[in-house]
Amino acid sequence: MIRAVGTIPVTDICVPSYRDDDREGVLIPWFSSVYLELASGDYLRVEALKYEGLLRLGLVSSVDEPPELKEEDFEFVIASFAALYMGHLVAPQRITASRWVIDPASLKLHCMELRFANDSVVFFDPEWPLGMKLGDRHAYGQWINDHEETMLCQHESETQLG
Repeated sequence: MIRAVGTIPVTDICVPSYRDDDREGVLIPWFSSVYLELASGDYLRVEALKYEGLLRLGLVSSVDEPPELKEEDFEFVIASFAALYMGHLVAPQRITASRWVIDPASLKLHCMELRFANDSVVFFDPEWPLGMKLGDRHAYGQWINDHEETMLCQHESETQLG
């Protein structure tokens, strides 16, 4: 999946969120899924599988409102995290490298790091109790250290993807 979208620049990192009714201007991110907006108009959805500590990837046409937000009647908004993880100058960036950890028997994805053309990094950790935790260039190494005893299969693709 990453190789397939690696040639398409990423224009934003979108997180489904809702407005806090008690604090004006405050958005509360809902980290069940994170969407990489592609220059093609599609999104690469990175979904944390609830209570499984796993990621699922998919190509979708829009950012979905999480069912939990619909049930509570919150005002759904999309928060941009691109400035935090794609650099200060948010311009479309290609994914140039990726690293991930998979279970070799089931091919289940346990975490993933993406590196962009401007050398910025975003890391996806689905083991966070609130859904998914995003991290920077140090998060992958920390995840590996924290899981040393139960290490599955680590894969790195440091070659140009696009």
